[in-house]
Amino acid sequence: MEKSTQGKAAYISRKEAAKIRSFLTLDSHRLMWDIARYTGERWGAIAQLKVTDIWSDPVRRYLRETIVFRKETRKRGGGKEAIAREIEIHPELHRSLSAYIPPTVGWLFPSPSDLLHHVTLRSCDKFLRRAVTLAGLSHKKISTHSTRRSFITDLSRNGVDRRVIKELTGHGSYEMLDKYIESDPQARRRALASLI
Repeated sequence: MEKSTQGKAAYISRKEAAKIRSFLTLDSHRLMWDIARYTGERWGAIAQLKVTDIWSDPVRRYLRETIVFRKETRKRGGGKEAIAREIEIHPELHRSLSAYIPPTVGWLFPSPSDLLHHVTLRSCDKFLRRAVTLAGLSHKKISTHSTRRSFITDLSRNGVDRRVIKELTGHGSYEMLDKYIESDPQARRRALASLI
């Protein structure tokens, strides 16, 4: 998907996020959206989740306390080896996961055409692009990476310490993390008003 004119994925407000989600028609698409929204993980890693990365017992539907994003599914940055990331399950995400009936083994999101493979990032991009268009937000240049940028920006705007955000996202440096944080127009206005 396209990015904004600054070369960054567009920020998605909570209202826009709810609108986009309402146009995701399949349970698996809504769950992928919720995982992206409440973990800030890249969609490529989400597409490669295995059932056991989330459920300790998928047959009895026992959820783990955390989601594990295995290192082989995560992006490597700056010539460094990728590291696994484990993140606690947000209450909203817990509700989505509890309502979802996962496969009992293998990929959480298997390819519809070949159950031995996971869904592709391209197919995720396609269904997200459709929902964004139906929501009337295609002018914003929202991409699959927008959920990661929005997750980080929202944490920052909520006053979460940068060190904690870095731990949650798995970024290797503050420099890379800071590139994700969308400037807040209200904060800029408040900053200028404080000069009085």
